Amino acid sequence: MLRIIIADDEFDIVELCRALITYPGAKIVGEACNGIDLLKKIRELNPDVVITDICMPGMTGLELIERAKQEFPAVNFIVMSGYTEFQYAQTALRFGVWDYLLKPLKKAELNRALEKLDHELGDRAEQRQEAARVQNELQESMDILREQYVRTVWETGHTPTRSQRHGGELFVLDNAKLQCVTFCIDSNFTASSDEAGSLVNQVSDTLEHIRALAQEHSTLLSAFSDHLDAVCLLSYSAEQAESESETLLRAIRQEIRSLNSVNHLIHLTGAASKLLDGDTENIPTAVEQSKTALKWRLEKRQSSVLVFNEQTDAALREIVMFYTGEWENLLSDAVEHMNTDSAAALIRRVWSKWESENIVPGSRYFLLEQMLSCLNNAAEQLPRDEQARAPRLLEPFDVLCSGYSCEELATRFVELTAQMLENCRQFVQNRENNVIRQAKNFVTQHYAESISLAQVAKHVCLSTSYFSTLFKTETGVGFVEYLQHIRIEQAKKLLKTSKMRIADIAEKVGYRDIKFFNKIFVKETTVTPSEYRKFYS
Repeated sequence: MLRIIIADDEFDIVELCRALITYPGAKIVGEACNGIDLLKKIRELNPDVVITDICMPGMTGLELIERAKQEFPAVNFIVMSGYTEFQYAQTALRFGVWDYLLKPLKKAELNRALEKLDHELGDRAEQRQEAARVQNELQESMDILREQYVRTVWETGHTPTRSQRHGGELFVLDNAKLQCVTFCIDSNFTASSDEAGSLVNQVSDTLEHIRALAQEHSTLLSAFSDHLDAVCLLSYSAEQAESESETLLRAIRQEIRSLNSVNHLIHLTGAASKLLDGDTENIPTAVEQSKTALKWRLEKRQSSVLVFNEQTDAALREIVMFYTGEWENLLSDAVEHMNTDSAAALIRRVWSKWESENIVPGSRYFLLEQMLSCLNNAAEQLPRDEQARAPRLLEPFDVLCSGYSCEELATRFVELTAQMLENCRQFVQNRENNVIRQAKNFVTQHYAESISLAQVAKHVCLSTSYFSTLFKTETGVGFVEYLQHIRIEQAKKLLKTSKMRIADIAEKVGYRDIKFFNKIFVKETTVTPSEYRKFYS
């Protein structure tokens, strides 16, 4: 709907113009009798179009248009005048008026001009909407690409090959300083479902507040989170970087302390990189520094935000340089032999020894990662069905969720190892029981054929020797004895229920040699086939 103001110093012209406007998409919202009044009405009513005389007292229509266009560029002007001189029209067009109408006004021309303007404004609005939509989609795409970029750096430690060339296009870092701030949630999920849901909401609210703080004190280049970690990549103006970073980290510490003080089931820790020069190539360094500092939380339990520094990092690197994991082969051997007691004792001994010798921030986390790696590698060698998925790899969170004390960490590790080995033992037992069932079913279906131990072992996907041992252990008899027993049982049924010749019965249950059949039958029943039939006839 076009909102219109009519301006003329002659009241009759205003009324005539009002009467001539019949275009249904137009609405007259105001009138003015001079240029000064008109400028005031434009400010108050925000019209789409102004129909104004070119000559008015106080300020001419052309003077008003020139002034109004500077202040209200979106307002469109239709000039009406009794002058036909070209210079008037030329000046009006130079000022950007929509149309120039001669007095006396003609109804058709006026309404045609309004209709044309309405359609033009509609087209402009659609173009603006389309441009905004394209801009939003572009922004969303850029946000996704930036998130993928930072996520890849976080997960792998380096930038993706393809994105590396375009990192400068994703991030605007002119005259800026970089910083990465990360968060980790360590939890003990022994709460009820209602309590757990409340805790998750508390963490989400805290992280949302922290995100708002980051946007207030810096430029949030990218952010992502999953159920354990949250990562924010920030930039500051180079001049204000130190003060803004200090203010932000102080506010984040307060948020984290507030969350951690109201519960004992979750513990949120933050970590920050140093301020680095605003260069895309420094993004992996910023992310890695914050990730490294986050691993210091086992020694610095009271710190809500850990800030990376080179001295602490160098001290840990010196320990790692001379690290030798002589216990790793022993732990792998204990796991592969499913010896829970040996694995548990070794874990406790190694952890206690390391705890007494190494207190540099990050040392506990380093040992935790080494133990988990060893445990996971050994677990992948445990027996499992070829079609079954590989066992889920244990992560540091699985251990840390029980608490932070040395004893709790070791205990949790032992519990996880015992659980994994018990699951494996159960699987092996179930698999072996299933193998025997498959073998018995195969014999039942094929006893009349010339089947062998090797053939049945192949059917259940085991080696002949292992299957032979397993079958005898589970059934108490060897495979050949079991097969003979099944065949003789079937022969006994036929002798009792049919009038078939004994030779035909022997062949039907898998014996081509009647003498051998008689021998086996006597061994199983202590009587000959003929005697057995007479007894039951």
